[in-house]
Amino acid sequence: MRRDDVVVDIMKKAITTQSYKEVFIMFDEYTPLMKVGLLQRCLANGKARLDAELSLQKGCPHYQKCWPQDTLFWSLCRRIPDVLQSWCKACQLEFKNAKRKSA
Repeated sequence: MRRDDVVVDIMKKAITTQSYKEVFIMFDEYTPLMKVGLLQRCLANGKARLDAELSLQKGCPHYQKCWPQDTLFWSLCRRIPDVLQSWCKACQLEFKNAKRKSA
């Protein structure tokens, strides 16, 4: 069984036992649960990847870097299906500071 399939199976079990909007809480930061179909699409199109040490990661399109998919690195956005902003917190802050300096 491939590692991607194992993660999908774990997510399926988590989703069937609790609402997908519930989260795993760890050290005041948390990883929002994704629906299985969304997780599979994100892995297939390269927007997410699995890392042996850091588990599920999300790619930031601004600098093309991947960060763990949790609220330590990403701000919440309920309009996006995976409920995390498309840019990481570091890129958002850099953009905000550059915009402030240019004004």
